[in-house]
Amino acid sequence: MHDPNPPPELLTLMFGQGASAISSTSPRLTLWAQAFDDWLASIQAARGDKPRCQALRSWELLLRFHRCPPWDIDRTRLESWTASLAKSGHTANTIRAYQGRVSGFLRFCSKRPALLSTETIFGAPNKPRNPLIGVSKPAVSNYRSAYLLRPPEARALL
Repeated sequence: MHDPNPPPELLTLMFGQGASAISSTSPRLTLWAQAFDDWLASIQAARGDKPRCQALRSWELLLRFHRCPPWDIDRTRLESWTASLAKSGHTANTIRAYQGRVSGFLRFCSKRPALLSTETIFGAPNKPRNPLIGVSKPAVSNYRSAYLLRPPEARALL
C-alpha cells in the first residue's frame, strides 16, 4: 500500500522502516530532513531519477557506516568512511563520486539563505561547513586494471 505522506528521505535513511513512526521532536532534524528532500528534488528536476538514486545511495552508505546525525559528520568520520569503502573494494572513481554527492548536499545547504540564518543547520550563522574539504580523495588511474598485450599477443591481434 502506498503511503500518501511518506517520511522524509533522510529519516528513512537514518531510521529505516521505523521512520514513519518517528515524529520529529528535533527542530534541527526537521530542518536537515527538509533540506535533504529539497536537494533530492532539485537533483531529480535537473538530472532525473538515476542521479537522485545515486545521491541517496551515497548518503545511505555514509549514514549506515556511522549511525549518527548528519551534523555530527566530521572530517575524521569521512576519512574512515572513505577508507572503509576502499577496503570493501569500491573503485577510486566510485569513492570520489560518493564523496562528491555528500559534498553536494552540504554545498546545497550553504547556498540557502534560510538555512544559513538558522544556526541549527551548520552550528553558527553564516558559517557553512563542509567537512569533505581537505579529505583525501583516492587517486584515479585509467590504466590500473588494464591488461597490456605482450608482443606475440599484439601481433596475433593485428
